[in-house]
Amino acid sequence: MDATLLLDLYRQMCLSRRFEEAAAKAYSQGKVSGFLHLYIGQEAVAVGAISAAEPTDYIVATYREHAHYLARTGDARGAMAELYGRATGCSGGRGGSMHLFDARKRFFGDGTANMGAFHEGLALAGLWKLPVVFICENNQYAMGTPLYRTLSVEDVAVRARGYPMEAEIVNGDDVLEMREATRHAISRARKDSLPFFLEAKTYRFRGHSVADPAKYRTREEVQKWMERDPIGVLAGRIRTLGIATDEQLNAVDDEAKAQVQDAVLFAEESPVPAPVSVEDHVYA
Repeated sequence: MDATLLLDLYRQMCLSRRFEEAAAKAYSQGKVSGFLHLYIGQEAVAVGAISAAEPTDYIVATYREHAHYLARTGDARGAMAELYGRATGCSGGRGGSMHLFDARKRFFGDGTANMGAFHEGLALAGLWKLPVVFICENNQYAMGTPLYRTLSVEDVAVRARGYPMEAEIVNGDDVLEMREATRHAISRARKDSLPFFLEAKTYRFRGHSVADPAKYRTREEVQKWMERDPIGVLAGRIRTLGIATDEQLNAVDDEAKAQVQDAVLFAEESPVPAPVSVEDHVYA
């Protein structure tokens, strides 16, 4: 195993987890407005998938996209400032939590599997033979509704067959499995100019948004999934391989905490967008 790679994946997931925790705290303090959808529990999907992409690949994420942005850019300051609505944010303070953007890194900011846009996207990609890798982050819920109440099939991936395109179901809580599956999908898309569909089985530990108390889930269900915490899974593998000790892993996490605290301070000290800029970046 590549020790450097494993530690970097671990660092990125720690950064995402600590960023989300800080964002939740800022929201509770009234420093972040609008909607805030946390990614806690799903870190292996974004980190694993984006680690397999090339810098020239375009990344289009959903509204639960903080980890995707961080994995692509590493820019905790720009992301946090955007949540705060500051001029130094990655979208100039105009997008907020649901619209992080960085054209230089080719990153663009959901649709669900029961919406028309999902099917239309797959249909056109299959018809036009586009080298697109679709990744469905199946966190078991559509807002507050469990998928067994909204899907007529157990796996979203079976829907890809009708367009048609190759599909695979992966463990979204294993960052290495996620990375390898994405590498395979990207390689096939480049080689054959054909779309590929990945369904990553995972789970969000928090509610749909920070305003959601998630009382529709049992404590036992959440606890069962938390035993598959992607950060803990990777940490266990790193220790087993003798790549790092608990003390060294804690140091990595401490670095992530420090980076996030720096981002919070940067956001709090940044100015809000000037009123005269209200017409900037619009078409008309």
